[in-house]
Amino acid sequence: MSIERKLTIHLKHKHKIPILGLRGQLIEESRDDLMGVYNSIFDTSNEKIEKIAFSFGDVDHINSSGISILLDIIKDAESKNISVILCELNAHLAKVLNLIGILEIVTVYTDISEL
Repeated sequence: MSIERKLTIHLKHKHKIPILGLRGQLIEESRDDLMGVYNSIFDTSNEKIEKIAFSFGDVDHINSSGISILLDIIKDAESKNISVILCELNAHLAKVLNLIGILEIVTVYTDISEL
């Protein structure tokens, strides 16, 4: 099994909630792409966004830079009164995010179907 280095992002909506499906590695090289897709949601939406979800089911790796990107997004979303939902975290990623306190400030769903 090979690990996909580049992060790909698939944007879809469910119940008017933007969902960013992530695949690959969430690392510093992912910042511009992920922030670009995240920011585009606000440029193209005519409706108030109350929640935004991220699907981590296909994320192979996250490092400290990836965590920093995630924290930047959470901080920005909070400033816009938007709730952040993290879905499909594997056990390792959930442990890491729990240790640094991120899971205390977001909503976590086991599966995207829970939205």
